[in-house]
Parts: sequence; structure tokens; C-alpha cells
Amino acid sequence: MDLRVTTFTDVESGFGRWATKSAPCDKGSCDYSIRIESPLGWQKWISLGQRLHISPDLVIHTLLRLGARPALVKAHIAIRNGVALGKGMSVVVAAPGQKDNEGRWWDLALIGRVESVSALHACCSRDFPAELLRHPDYIIGQRGGCDGPCVEGHVLFTPYTAPEHVRRFMRFDLSCLTRWWYDCRTQSDIMPAAWAQYERELQLPEATTIEKSNPRLVEVLGRDARAIAVLRVIEIARQNEPDGYVLLDGRVQSTGKTYVSQRAKARVLQVLKGGLWHEGEDVTLQAPQREVPFHKGEHRHRTGSRI
Repeated sequence: MDLRVTTFTDVESGFGRWATKSAPCDKGSCDYSIRIESPLGWQKWISLGQRLHISPDLVIHTLLRLGARPALVKAHIAIRNGVALGKGMSVVVAAPGQKDNEGRWWDLALIGRVESVSALHACCSRDFPAELLRHPDYIIGQRGGCDGPCVEGHVLFTPYTAPEHVRRFMRFDLSCLTRWWYDCRTQSDIMPAAWAQYERELQLPEATTIEKSNPRLVEVLGRDARAIAVLRVIEIARQNEPDGYVLLDGRVQSTGKTYVSQRAKARVLQVLKGGLWHEGEDVTLQAPQREVPFHKGEHRHRTGSRI
């Protein structure tokens, strides 16, 4: 089912026959979801164990030692204004782990996720991802950490991603669940197509600097922005702000270091997108990061303000 193409009727006649639906559900707005687990009911066993004060880790470890391979597959489709505008699929697989130095077992959770997002730049906590300069409509990556031992991989894509790319990324492979001689342990085991591309791109030269005038950067930021306007900076106010704190004698105290906090006052000359601003009004600009260039050619200044 392709985003921005597949209609509500098509989703309802196919995916909708098996899915749980939001209420109300019509062509204006409807959310479908499907949840499959194996072995059947293993998450209920975890809930029962928690009521008996048995940790979920112990339940999963017991299932693994009995030869089960606990797995959970979830899929969803979002209908907006008569067409599919969002979809996703995620897989969680448990695999036997190893004992640590204290004799405790640490089993592994393997996580794969492919889903649509409204804006790639807004969904990422890090700075602008360099890979968006190669493909501005999707990101392939992995989280830096999980709750407990885990391996995670994900693909996030916009509704404008080419359908052939989305179909390729969503080809999950769960055959490792039925192989006794090899457990699911890496992203390649469950999302081979997406992870092959991820590992291939890791070998490419990394973009260490992204020029602010790069047309692709302007395209992505403009697409994801809620509002765009042409402004004229009329005043820049700077002041020193504390930077860095330490815990001393049970109290949080400043290190004495400072940075320059700056705010720019600007006049709106033209509104290109959104209704956040109005032409002729004066606005105060605050940087989302501590470093921000206010206009081309000016040195970068540190600012502690956020939008």
C-alpha cells in the first residue's frame, strides 16, 4: 500500500479486515493497527509474572531456555482525507544471551522499525543528518542505547519517499526465528535490504561540514518547517550567561564560566509559508542550538536560547 496513493476503500477492504480500528473510523481519519506475537500469549505471561512479582527478564529467559523464540510484530496504517498518509512496521525478537561476570543471564532484544514521519529533521535529536544530502526523504540508522541489552535498527521516511524504496525497506526477514542453529542477533538478520544499504553508506566519505547554502539542505529544511518568512535583522542583543555547573558540598554551583547569549530582533518582510508570523511585525529570534549564524558571512555566536 503506497502512501498518498492508496485510498481508504482499498485499505478498508484489505488491511482493514484484520486490523483494529480507531473510533470513529471513516475516510476523513482512521488508524489501523495489527499486532502478532509468537508464541501466542507470551506477553500475557509477562503481565501475569509481574502481578506475581516475577521480572519480565526471567519470563523471557525461561521461554528461551524452553526453546521458544518470543517475537512481536506490529503494523499500522493512518488514513487522512481519504488516502493513506502514514504507515509503519516494527519487529521485536528475543534471542538467548550470555552470563555476565556475576552469573546473571542477559538475553538480547533485537529491534527493527520502519515507519513514516511527518518531518525527518524534527524527529532527530542530533544535528542535521548528513545522509539527508544523499536521500532527502529517508534516514537509516540505529539508536545509541536501549533499556537492557539490545540491537536496534530503523528506517524513518516521509510520505514523499518513492514507493519502491519503502517496499524494499519493509521486507523484513523472520526466517531466523525457525532456525535452531542460528539466532536473530543483528539488524541484517531481520531487515536485510535496509541494513545492506546502511552498511554500504558507512563506507562512503562522511560529510563533516554541511554548507548552509547547500540547495539540498535548504530544500529539506524548507519542506519540514512549519513557517518560512523573509526577515530583516534590525537589532542583535548579547549578554553573558552562566555555562557549566558542579555539585559542591551537596549544592549545585556555577563553575564561573560564561557564554554569550544572543537574541536577534527582526522585522517580517514577507511570509512564504505558514501563519506563525505576519508581514510588518517585529519578532525575536532565538536559536535552537548554542551556535547559530544569523546571516551569511557573520561569525558563529553561542546562544543558550531555544525556539
